[in-house]
Amino acid sequence: MDVGELQKRMEVTFNVDGIFGGRLLPILNAEKAYGAHIATTYRGHLVLINSFFDFFIETIQQAVAWTQTNGWPKERRDISTGSCVAKTTVELELIQ
Repeated sequence: MDVGELQKRMEVTFNVDGIFGGRLLPILNAEKAYGAHIATTYRGHLVLINSFFDFFIETIQQAVAWTQTNGWPKERRDISTGSCVAKTTVELELIQ
């Protein structure tokens, strides 16, 4: 059986009311409704926590940019190895 034949069999087998994967629709709709409820009911909390996340991410991005420009401070231990080895730009790009 080739891939195309397998896909057609799966479409027939998992077709619910003309929708492939239709059993997921109630779950997706419930997630949407829950998200809307949380966004309106706990708006103050969402504003606070999302502001914190934004500040945190900006701080990390600035630290990465500084380290890419200046290199890892020789007097500071490297948290991943415990040694005082400077990180390369390539290694820093991997964590962005």
